[in-house]
Amino acid sequence: MKPSGRSGKGGEQAEQPAAAAEDVSAELKLRTDSDYRRLALQILNSQAWKTMLTGSGRKKSRVIARLMNHALSGG
Repeated sequence: MKPSGRSGKGGEQAEQPAAAAEDVSAELKLRTDSDYRRLALQILNSQAWKTMLTGSGRKKSRVIARLMNHALSGG
């Protein structure tokens, strides 16, 4: 017996996105809140951050992006 408003294939297709989402999250390296806090504190305590505070707006943006990339890549 089919559920009302759905075909047999529709029910199977509805489960596929959830399975795909599980696969994607399994591949991602999710960090805990404490990991993000530690990374943020490392950035704020770095010499690059302290010297960046005197730079121009565009230069600050580049330095911030570089520091974030470095921290999130595990460096």
